[in-house]
Amino acid sequence: MAYLYNIIIYSKNKLKYKEYIYKLRKTSLQVNIKKLEFSIKYIKYLGFIISINRIKTNLEKTAVIN
Repeated sequence: MAYLYNIIIYSKNKLKYKEYIYKLRKTSLQVNIKKLEFSIKYIKYLGFIISINRIKTNLEKTAVIN
C-alpha cells in the first residue's frame, strides 16, 4: 500500500478538474473532497511559493539559514 498526501493539479480549464478527480478514483485512489482547493492564486509547497507566473523561495522556510 502507498500513501500520497499531496497531489497538485494545474489546469487552465476548470472542467478538467472533474476529469482528473475521476481518473484518480478510477485507479482506486481515495480523494478527500473536503480538502480540495480550486482557483487558488498560489500554493506553498516544499519550501517554495508557486504561482502561475513564477516560483520563488518561501522566506519563512529559509529564515534560519540567513
